Amino acid sequence: MRLSEKLYSFYFKNNIPLFVSLEVTRRCVNSCLHCYLVETHNKNYKPERELSLGEIKRIFKELKEIGTIFINITGGEPLLRKDISNIIKLALKHKFYVKLFSSLNCDFKKIKDIYDLGLRDMDVSLYGSKTIHNKITGNDSFDLTVDNIKKARKLGFRITVKTPVMRQNAGELKWIKKFAKDNNLDFKIDPIITPRNDGDLSCAELSVSDFKFLKNFKKGILKSYDKSFDKIDYVSCGAAKSVIGIDSYGNVLPCLAFPFSLGSLKEKKIKDILKSEQAIKLRKKLEMEPKKCIKCNYRTICSRCPGISWLYGKDACYVYEEACRVSEEISRIK
Repeated sequence: MRLSEKLYSFYFKNNIPLFVSLEVTRRCVNSCLHCYLVETHNKNYKPERELSLGEIKRIFKELKEIGTIFINITGGEPLLRKDISNIIKLALKHKFYVKLFSSLNCDFKKIKDIYDLGLRDMDVSLYGSKTIHNKITGNDSFDLTVDNIKKARKLGFRITVKTPVMRQNAGELKWIKKFAKDNNLDFKIDPIITPRNDGDLSCAELSVSDFKFLKNFKKGILKSYDKSFDKIDYVSCGAAKSVIGIDSYGNVLPCLAFPFSLGSLKEKKIKDILKSEQAIKLRKKLEMEPKKCIKCNYRTICSRCPGISWLYGKDACYVYEEACRVSEEISRIK
């Protein structure tokens, strides 16, 4: 077993969040069609409820104490926070491995400022060539985003282009892949569209109906099996175990795609939340494999997400039809 596998296995089995996604705001400069955050669609957001810099400082200290290594700073658009440089500086001071997830639809000076602090890794959303990208983001952001990606890469950032695949941009993947290759960028796609976190399932209508395009992108899509978990009957994901999310209000979530609050960091310490009866109950639930799935032919490549299950059926073990459809479609790819 590789060292990375041993590390992940240890954190998973001991319910320690190795990876933490910290949502610092839900404000955004884009209004993406598929965004799961309700606030980016209706703009009904109260920034005064966001975690303060002081609260984030305390959270970083607590995460360091329990052993967290990786911090993904996300949003909304995290660069909209006036104190984002201070947040990143604090994370780096605690020796976390820090990554920023941004649209890069911003003034390049902000990007230069966080580079000067020592940040080196970013994930950036890119949805296709100009017309398609702008249609999905709801504004004329393509030129600025692409220009900033190129400048940031030249500056020294390691950048991963992340592309959710929808009906609107399924035909753009070859273009994005070439753009990534030409600019020495990593490239990842995700064919799963997450429902909005208020339970609105209309985003499912954006999902592609034909997955043949994935034949050129199959690597990295299929679920891998970690033999280090042989003693566990079923492992759905690391949510609430090796992975957690913290939303901009301070709620601890199993992950950001699973909007079920385990407790508020404005009221309790993170170690107490993770040891709470509610967290223990959820982890036991996540270790259960739905009966419908046990003898399924597509079990090893299934993309079912417990967070999406909860959004569809208020149950982490709910089997939603979209997961079954996607798994069957992927199984046909040669």
